[in-house]
Amino acid sequence: MKHLSLVYYLVGLAFLSYGQSGRVSGMVTEGTSNQVVSGAKIEVKSKTTGAVVNRVLSESNGSFQLTALPYGDYRFTVTLISFDTIIKEVKINKPELTLTIKMTGSLEFDEVRVIGNVVKDGPVPVAVTKISTQKNSRGIRLQGFTHAIKWNSWSVCYPIRRR
Repeated sequence: MKHLSLVYYLVGLAFLSYGQSGRVSGMVTEGTSNQVVSGAKIEVKSKTTGAVVNRVLSESNGSFQLTALPYGDYRFTVTLISFDTIIKEVKINKPELTLTIKMTGSLEFDEVRVIGNVVKDGPVPVAVTKISTQKNSRGIRLQGFTHAIKWNSWSVCYPIRRR
């Protein structure tokens, strides 16, 4: 009878631990100044399967949140252009976990290439110019452009041939 109750206890314990998940939240900051880092990509991979479980970007205030991560071992990879890649091994074994990720270093580029296409025949299909919202609200007419669409403080103008 003792062995049977021990088996029931172990099976019950296994069911309780199965399906448990945790929430990981935290901040991404710059290592030396402690300024918040927004737009950092946080990728979570399972250490057992190697599969990507979740991805998230840090918010404008540097915070991030990952929910419903099953208990287990994970590898967090944090990347952002001009910073060194950060890899953290994380064990989730409780409902809430808080991380602080400090981005360090700076990648320097030898070369930056800007690639564009030249239109040889006909007018350029799209021209983009920055026009302040105040100038747009006063109704300034753009010569040669009869159609302008306002998007935030940017205006995209499409040339239409006059007849």
